Amino acid sequence: MRRIGAHYLYINSDILLKNGVVEIDDNNVITDYFSLNDIDVESANTEFYTGFLAPAFADITIHQLWEIQQKFPNSNIIDFIKTESASIEKSKQTEIWLFENLNLIDLKITSETIIRIIK
Repeated sequence: MRRIGAHYLYINSDILLKNGVVEIDDNNVITDYFSLNDIDVESANTEFYTGFLAPAFADITIHQLWEIQQKFPNSNIIDFIKTESASIEKSKQTEIWLFENLNLIDLKITSETIIRIIK
């Protein structure tokens, strides 16, 4: 079991968790998600990243997303995700993407933003 957290965790179009954590079992199945702001004690094994965690987009690769990002360098990351109808659901196997070097104040993709798969 892994706990992976970041400054923001996108669950779906209605839920964006600040200091969000997603729990994943050994088969990459989501077992839980929550905000660190809502718990009393943080697990010592939580991997915390600077950035934004989101579910992988079904019809787009990281390379294609990077190309889109280059064309629209000041776009809001949530706008991208909503157009793909991506979501994190408990009991589903989901690949998680990490957006690093994102402007965390307004969640804008910058020319320095790096997108990678969390493995």
